[in-house]
Amino acid sequence: MSLNLSPFPCRTRHPLNSSSGRVAVIVLGMLTLLAISGAGVSVFLQMQERSLRLDREKELRLVKAENTQLQEQVDDVTKVKEQLETDLTKAKSDLEENLLQLAKTQKENEELEKAVDQRQDEVNRLSKDLEQIRSERTQLTQRIAQVTEQSKKLQTELDQIETAKTELETKVLELSQGQPTVELEKVFVTDAGASPTAIGAGPEGQVVVVNREYDFVVMNLGKSHGLTLGQEFQIVRDNQILGRVKVEKIYDELSAAAILPPSNKASIREGDFVRAAL
Repeated sequence: MSLNLSPFPCRTRHPLNSSSGRVAVIVLGMLTLLAISGAGVSVFLQMQERSLRLDREKELRLVKAENTQLQEQVDDVTKVKEQLETDLTKAKSDLEENLLQLAKTQKENEELEKAVDQRQDEVNRLSKDLEQIRSERTQLTQRIAQVTEQSKKLQTELDQIETAKTELETKVLELSQGQPTVELEKVFVTDAGASPTAIGAGPEGQVVVVNREYDFVVMNLGKSHGLTLGQEFQIVRDNQILGRVKVEKIYDELSAAAILPPSNKASIREGDFVRAAL
């Protein structure tokens, strides 16, 4: 009677061998990498969704910050990948050692059959996991397409804002070149129990343009009136203070000023008086 020294005596009954074990380990590593990549992309998508709710004026800076964070995530994934490759090498070494041990010990057929059954169950489980990951990847691809479309819409809005800004600056320049300074009479604002105070204590002018979409006004005061960037003015009508504005751009005869909270933006209109805030 001859002895069968092969590490897999039941090879004719069960075709699974050491190569399938290596493939299973490699597939498991690839699935792990896909899951980690999917998690990184999911975080990126969440950041994209949150950025859409932020103020338009801060969107460009946020996109840059998100790109930096994404790069950090990519670096983290790279480190994880290197660690997985190390683990995979060690797993291969362990698998080879186990095969040698299996060849020496000549386990009985029943034990080998159980081991093969266990491996087959693992392959089936991995197959199910692979199908699930493929489904998740399909959903993720669809989500990426949606985010890409939203990004295109956002870029279109940014282009529209830039166009509106250019048109407004052109209009301001035209007003600066063509509209003379309006000389105003002194206006007095009286608080309860206080003495009247002259508005003419500083530079005086009028609101010539109100932009409610971007919350700023254009005043007929400019460099020739001694204005400086950051200077604040009060908007007054009928002895009532409607709000405050802050100078952001200065031309020769005109200036653009942002409406500061808690101003009554809805009530501000062209022709309202402006005075230097105390």
